[in-house]
Amino acid sequence: MKPLRLILACSALSLMPLTSLAQTASNVAPDVNTVTVSGIGVPRHPYPMGPDEFYKFKGSYDLANGQTLSLFNRGRVMFAKIGGQARHSIVAASPDTFVAKDHMMKIRFDPAHEDGDRTGELFLVAER
Repeated sequence: MKPLRLILACSALSLMPLTSLAQTASNVAPDVNTVTVSGIGVPRHPYPMGPDEFYKFKGSYDLANGQTLSLFNRGRVMFAKIGGQARHSIVAASPDTFVAKDHMMKIRFDPAHEDGDRTGELFLVAER
């Protein structure tokens, strides 16, 4: 699987508990940061990503917290899912960034490495 660095974003506007991702300062991995944001916005005019362009992002990614992020599509609808949690319908905000329509997730990819691996950041809205 492809590695993807996890960043957990906490929001006062959160609606969905993600307690399985909660970590204390003593057990946070060195490459995992916790930040506070006001929320994740969905673009008014999403980037028009076609199936051929989305294909290079499809697949499973190992997160720094041990979970797996999966990106897939059903027809022309794109989805992101973490482990056994519910899937989130996503839209492209730019050629390398996706946001969940439910405002709960944002995924940003760095350019692909020469070996094909990808790194990036995953922002999740978590219950405070």
